[in-house]
Amino acid sequence: RNAYSLASQLLHMGEYARAASWARWALDVVDREQVQDGSRRLQIINQLAMARIMTGDLVGLRNMLEDAQALVEGSLPGLAVGFRSTLGLLELAEGRPAEALELFNATYHASQRKARARYGYQLVRVLLELDRVADARRVAADVWEVSSPGESHERKLAALATGMVGAVTAEATAADDLLEALLAPELIAE
Repeated sequence: RNAYSLASQLLHMGEYARAASWARWALDVVDREQVQDGSRRLQIINQLAMARIMTGDLVGLRNMLEDAQALVEGSLPGLAVGFRSTLGLLELAEGRPAEALELFNATYHASQRKARARYGYQLVRVLLELDRVADARRVAADVWEVSSPGESHERKLAALATGMVGAVTAEATAADDLLEALLAPELIAE
C-alpha cells in the first residue's frame, strides 16, 4: 500500500521514472504475495502506464492497458474513466489524436464534477491539436464554470484549459491563465 501511495505521489510531482520503479515494485509485490485486491492491482497498472507514457517507454504498453481496460469497463466505472484517460494519453504519445479524441470525449462526459477540470483540459488539448477551436473553447468555458466552486487545483486546471485556447486564438488573457497554471505547485505533473 505504501509503495502505491509513493508511486502516486511521485507521479503528481512529475518524477515519472521514479514513479515507474515504485509502481513496478508494488505490482511485483501484489503478484508475488497473491494479494486479493484486484482494484488496487488495476490502479497500480494504471499508475505504471502513466509513468511509462511520460518517460516514453511505450513498447508493449498498449496490450497491458487494453487488457486492463477490458476488465474495468462496465464493472468499475471510476477505474474505467482513469484507464480511458491513460489510453488517450498513449494515443497522443503515439501520434493518433483522432483516437485520443474518442477516449478523452468519453472520459470527459463520464467524469465526476471534481474530475471535470482534469479530463476537460485533456479534451481541450486534443481538440486544439485537431484544429477544433470552437469545440475546445466551449469545453474550456464549461470546465471554467463547473470548477469555479471547486478546489484550487480544479480552478488551476480550468485556467490551463482556458489558457490553451487563448494561446491558440491570441487572446490577451492567455498568458495570465497559463501562468496561473504554470505556477501552481499542485499541477507540476500537468
